[in-house]
Amino acid sequence: MEPEIPAKDAYNFVYFTFLALGMAILLPWSSLVTALDYFIVKLPGHDVDFVVSILSNGPFFATNVLMIIFGKWFGVKRVVGICMMLMMVLTLALPLIPQVAGSESAWIWVVSIIITISAVNGVMQCCAYGLAGSLADHNIATLNTGIGLSGLTVSIARAISLVFFPTDGTSENENFFYGAIMYFAIGGVFLIIGVILLVILPKTRYYQYHIDEEEDKEYLACLGRGDSPVTTPLLPDNSYKNVESFSHMMKIHNELLITGYGFTFIYIQTFCVYPAVLLKGNLSFLNSKSWEVWLIITIFCLMDTISRIISEKLMLLTHKTTALFTMLRWVPIIFCFFSAYEVPFFSLDAFKLVNLVIIGFSNGYIGNCQIMVSVDKASAEEKEITAKFLSAFRILGVLVGSLVSSFGIVHMF
Repeated sequence: MEPEIPAKDAYNFVYFTFLALGMAILLPWSSLVTALDYFIVKLPGHDVDFVVSILSNGPFFATNVLMIIFGKWFGVKRVVGICMMLMMVLTLALPLIPQVAGSESAWIWVVSIIITISAVNGVMQCCAYGLAGSLADHNIATLNTGIGLSGLTVSIARAISLVFFPTDGTSENENFFYGAIMYFAIGGVFLIIGVILLVILPKTRYYQYHIDEEEDKEYLACLGRGDSPVTTPLLPDNSYKNVESFSHMMKIHNELLITGYGFTFIYIQTFCVYPAVLLKGNLSFLNSKSWEVWLIITIFCLMDTISRIISEKLMLLTHKTTALFTMLRWVPIIFCFFSAYEVPFFSLDAFKLVNLVIIGFSNGYIGNCQIMVSVDKASAEEKEITAKFLSAFRILGVLVGSLVSSFGIVHMF
């Protein structure tokens, strides 16, 4: 009998599915960050920035870790779909709360919804990473590219908002509300698209081929270890039933010490300076602070997204060189502080922009290489849980970087 020909991704459907899933994962949070000025104006006297930037990352990380431990009892596709529908309701309701409730009650509701969104997002991201990791290795990079693309999408929406819904800082200005509605509506649309694509995905030959192939490899792995396929069931949509023990999970964790924590380190570096420190150094050719903030964030998101796309096609880094380039990345990160302190030469607009391009590009490229190397090294039965660990490593980096920036670095200026 002739060997089965590997299934191709017809019309790049699977590629665009994971790209859309990546965007749907982060768009609610990106929309929330972009609409921060709306909540600050509508909820005076409350530290909305702290809740969004710091407090929300706690449940985000906690639920991701819980899904690594207990996720073996749930089908990843089903969990991602349910989380997306729940996220859609919460994100569309969030901007309406300050409009219909008093300041104090609105504050309680907004904080509760933000924490709930963060917790649900942690579950959703963990399972989405696991789903991508259980297929061909490059799909997890595509998912990560979609996460980067979400930031660029919201930046474009922000530019539209600045043009058509200008604000003057007063709570009576309804343009704050119109801009917020636009951001969250975009997130809601991609969540709907994600649910639809997730329903279609299992019906593709590409998905069926890779899931069957992974199960065959797991079956052979069981036999190689002397396990019984009967006592070690291989259930569909849950590819790591055989690595459910805590000791095996720790083994996988230890195998990710370099690339996994390297992935964390990338995001610690980035969120130590992005966006707070990067926004400290003014660009002399722009007179509007709103447009200056928009330009800096957009350049970062654009270079981050482009580099992730390039890494999928041209991965030049290996297991060891990713660690080397992660350490070298401290150079442009330190330069950011020189620029913020207006040190001669480092304060030049041209230098600031070039350094910003380097930081954005290196964030996406090195990060994507790290996750592809990690998943590629994992055995067939360990790919899903490896990918879930990478999701937690990413969130840990965002959390630690944000904490260092908020409680330490910003007070240097």
